[in-house]
Amino acid sequence: MKMIKIDVGGMVSEKCVDKINEAIQTIHGIKIVDAVLNENAVYIIIENNIDIEGIKNIIRKAGYIPGLHISWVIS
Repeated sequence: MKMIKIDVGGMVSEKCVDKINEAIQTIHGIKIVDAVLNENAVYIIIENNIDIEGIKNIIRKAGYIPGLHISWVIS
């Protein structure tokens, strides 16, 4: 498993945090999701074979802007 951090543009409230957490949690292979409002980012623990672009697309579909840079926190 790996932990990644994706910057997320457009989060302005706890409702936004909940929406992002719920959207990403629907992806098979996602273990833990934690969107952090004051960092404008989401931390995700994923299985090794998860498509990062798929996660970014889910963020877009939820109405937010995923950052271009992905940080690998733990790999």
